[in-house]
This record gives sequence, structure tokens and C-alpha cells, in this order.
Amino acid sequence: MDYLQMQSLIKKMLPQKAPLIETKRFLFVLPHRAVILFLIILLLTTVSGIQQLSPSEDSDVNVLVDNNPPIVIIITPESIAYSVSAPVPVDYAVLDISTNSVWYSLNDGENTTTFEPFSLNLPEGIYTLRIYANDSFNRIGFSEVSFTVEDFSLFCGDNICDATEDCSSCSIDCGVCPVSSSGSGGGGSVLPSILQKKEIKVIPSEITIDVTKNVPEQAEITIINNKNRDIFLTLKTSPELEQITTFEQESITLPANGEEKITVSFLANKQELILGKLLLKENSVTLAEIPVRINMKSQSFLFDTMLLIPEEFKSISSGTTIPAQVSLSQIGKTLRIDLTVDYEVKDIEGKFYKKETEVFSIAGKKEFVKEISTEELPAGKYVLSMKISYSGYSSVSSEKFEVTGKSLSASLPLIIGTFLTVFILIITAFYVYKKLRKKPELPRLALR
Repeated sequence: MDYLQMQSLIKKMLPQKAPLIETKRFLFVLPHRAVILFLIILLLTTVSGIQQLSPSEDSDVNVLVDNNPPIVIIITPESIAYSVSAPVPVDYAVLDISTNSVWYSLNDGENTTTFEPFSLNLPEGIYTLRIYANDSFNRIGFSEVSFTVEDFSLFCGDNICDATEDCSSCSIDCGVCPVSSSGSGGGGSVLPSILQKKEIKVIPSEITIDVTKNVPEQAEITIINNKNRDIFLTLKTSPELEQITTFEQESITLPANGEEKITVSFLANKQELILGKLLLKENSVTLAEIPVRINMKSQSFLFDTMLLIPEEFKSISSGTTIPAQVSLSQIGKTLRIDLTVDYEVKDIEGKFYKKETEVFSIAGKKEFVKEISTEELPAGKYVLSMKISYSGYSSVSSEKFEVTGKSLSASLPLIIGTFLTVFILIITAFYVYKKLRKKPELPRLALR
């Protein structure tokens, strides 16, 4: 075969091979483009799905079906110190459709059956109270709380300079004794005494009370004077409580290291949550403030209502969703009634932050979990209220909680998911780009 024949043969072969090369390239490119498109759709779907699972203003109500053990919520005692001179109150709630029995143990001791709130007379020490409940299928749920019992009697080192102490016998409480210093002026100076703490103590430290519209309700407070002198106290209220609060005595004289009980009465015709403070003043100086939270209810209201925040959610980071436990139980004859439920979040000063409303009908009993988002709440103390309304009647329940700061845990799944998806996209795109940069080679014929 001469040179001209060989050249003619190559020209005949090229048109046949070129389409095969282009076809192969098309078949190579098409799958990678489809992969890129698929990954983009996956990214959008992932982000959208995570956002839908995130807490939002439009939270749905989840009805609890009785396929789980009972939920036990310990209302009191709290994780604080109680005085050895008074019984420790125990109150609890069990959320379940078919509760069978309730019992408790103290410091893993003997089990004791209970049917209602009770109290414990305990010596000084550290205690863990665990309350159990089971249902008709013998499924058991429990909750526990730890607290201490202490002797609050006066002693040297309690930051209170009582009548039996002075600067020489207890300088920790009463301060350093005066010391004279000589100088050119021949005068002297006195070292300042240590500032005493809790000069006025009030028990309880706050008041939460349920008040029926136009029906007076009373609460009792004990005021303890830890000073080593008599004090004259005037009892006042914040503006929110001025028109609805009366004191058994509007002024009292407390002897040194003495105490006195005062009865406070509340009478209101409102149908909402009322927040305010009781003020104990000596002259114009406020020595103590007692926060007051009043849950108002209409007369002849047809439901027992309960709103509870589990103990582990009473102090949370911002962004945490609170699973508030709600229980509604109709009193008397069972009727189907349409209810309007308003959930509000305010700080302890009464500043409004958010509100949600839902409407549903009920006949008999209903228990569910209402999820409350704290995404936009700054650090501080808050009150969650629930107002149940129907046909001009209403009832308010409330619970306190505290937001301690911003948490990354709420947004962590979204951050990790988005990062991984973007990383995979970048690696895949780089791989496809490198493949497309490679040019297909034409078949070579050996020349002889």
C-alpha cells in the first residue's frame, strides 16, 4: 500500500469514528450533570426539612396517646434548702389517662403509697425524693428532685449580727471593732463594719395564688427581722396590685430578731394573669420585695386546668423548646365545648414577648404537650400563661421559667447538615470539572 492509498483510507475512517467519540463524551457528561442536579435538589430539601422541624410560632398540638408510661411532675419540693423547723411540702401531678397507683421513696428507702399531696418532717441533711406512678398496663414512670434541710437558727458566721453577738465575739457577722489611729490631728477613725445580709427575710419569698373573679382569696406571709434593733415597716404594693390588695396590717413594728405573720387578701374582677409585687419599706427605703402571680378564674368554670413545665426545663438556654404539659378535665356533665386557648410569655415585670392562640373542642378530658419556642427570648426570668376561654368564661394557669443564655444546640443539626452537603457538592463539582477538562483522543493508526 502506497502513501496515497493510506491517506485515503484514513479519511474514510474518520467520519465513522468521530460520532462514536462524541457519543461517548455525551454519555460521560450526562450522568455527572444529573448527579449535580440531584445533589442541589437534596441540599434544598435538607435545609427546608430542617427548617420545618425547627421551633416556630405555628407549633402544632401533639395529643398524647396512652401508649407510654405515666408522666410524673414534682411541683414541690424544689431544689432548694428548707428549714428544719417546718415540714417539707410535697405536691405532684401525674399525667396519664389510666393512672393506677402512686408511691414514693426517700433516699432510695422504703416505698410508701400516696394518693394526694403530703408533707415530710425531716432532720438536717441532703435528700432525694422519687415519686413513681403506674397505669393499668403496669407501665411505670417516675420523677425525682434533690433538696436539703437546714437549721436556719442564728449562729456566728450566718452574716447576721444578733443580740448575743458583737464585734469582739463574732467579727464575721458584726464587723471589725473600732480601732483608733493617732495622727497630727489627734483624731481617730473607725473601720466600716461588714454589711449584713438578709436583714429582712420573708417566707414565702414569692406568692402564686388562684383567685376566682369577685371572690376574695388570702395568703399569709411571715416577716423575720434579722437586725439587732426594732424596725418599723410599712406594707405597700406595686401599681398593678394597688386596687386589688389589702393587708391585715398596713404597718408593723418588728422587735429585734423577731418575726410576725401578716395576712394579705386579693379581690379582683379581671380575667387575666396579674403580676405585681408586695413591698416592705422602712421610711422610704424598700427592704424587701415579694413577687406576686395571680391566676384569675371565672365563677362556675366548667374545667379543672393544669399547666406544668417539667423541672428540667425551668432553667434553659435560649432556643430550647419547652414541652409544657397541659391537662383539661371537665367538671360535672360531659358536654362538647369549643375552647379558645391563649398562650402568652411575659417577663416577671409584666413585659409582653409572644402570644399563640388555638381553638379546639373537648368533651370530658384532654391531655397534651404544648411546645413553646424560646428562640427570640433574651436571658431573664419569664412567666408562661395559658388562658382557657369559652362563652365569656375563662381560667388562667401559669408557670415560671428562666432563660440563661443563647445555645448553639438548637441550630447545630442545621449547621452540620448544611456543611456536609455543601462539602459533598464542592468535591463532586471539582471531580466533574477535572473529567471534562480531559480531551478525547482520536484513534491512531500505525504507519508502515
